[in-house]
Amino acid sequence: MAVQWCVKAVKDYVDKCSETLSREECAKRAEETVGTWTYRVNYSFFISGVFTRVLQRFMPDVAWKIHDTLVTRPRQRIAFDEQLYLNLLRVFSEIEKSPPSPEDRIHARKLRELIETALRLRSSIERV
Repeated sequence: MAVQWCVKAVKDYVDKCSETLSREECAKRAEETVGTWTYRVNYSFFISGVFTRVLQRFMPDVAWKIHDTLVTRPRQRIAFDEQLYLNLLRVFSEIEKSPPSPEDRIHARKLRELIETALRLRSSIERV
């Protein structure tokens, strides 16, 4: 099962823009302007060994909130929460630094970039 992550503010822009231009052109403009704003990742990444090992390094209450957000409710919107976003950035940065598979490293990097975009724009993240 794959989950599509999108920075809502940018998705709204692309939806509005595509009323007059092609969706591909609007998505390309968005990518050039803000960077990574959409990414599709397999759900299995969030239950993988490297994700679990990194999550275990966090305080239990923080780890539980991240686990609940990413594993228990994988398709729900992540409302803008600066502290949660900063913790997610820490998790994905740690995964990038640890010795995961090249695929896990790519997923972690792209999700980190997407969260950085959402944080900059103070936007929620939609997952479908």
